[in-house]
Amino acid sequence: MIDCAVVGAGPAGLAASAALAARGVDHVVLERDRAGESWRAQRWDSFRLNTAGWMNRLLGEQARDAYATGSEVVRRIERLAAACPVREGVEVTRLDRAGEGYTLRTGGGDVVARAVVVATGDQNQPLVPALARRLPARVAQYHTASYRGPGQLPNGAVLVVGSAQSGCQIA
Repeated sequence: MIDCAVVGAGPAGLAASAALAARGVDHVVLERDRAGESWRAQRWDSFRLNTAGWMNRLLGEQARDAYATGSEVVRRIERLAAACPVREGVEVTRLDRAGEGYTLRTGGGDVVARAVVVATGDQNQPLVPALARRLPARVAQYHTASYRGPGQLPNGAVLVVGSAQSGCQIA
């Protein structure tokens, strides 16, 4: 039994790992793909963080007013992951209470831990409104998870739905 299992090797999971390591806690980070996978596969080409460098100290030294690109974030996540006990390609399929701890079921066998940090992210599964399925096939639709850049769009008018970070940057 290890002290702690962290599920997810994105920024939150790696931050948890760094904090655990700083306190000498025996732990492992389980990642279903590669560290920072959603940053590789679900960001458009011109993506930038919407928080300035001074707010992202976990990502390492950067200019105070810098807004890191997606590829820069991936490089920094890779650097962080190299210093953490990350097991890539290990998908956690179930989490059960087990006596004084927890059992994490994975395709590669069970992991038993006294504590678990779930850091899987809350926005890596596309959510498309039901209305979108009722639009005619001639209306091209892209979720931010699969959008890469304007070159993949057909000629003509574009409507960006959403006004948060993703919608504003893409527009």
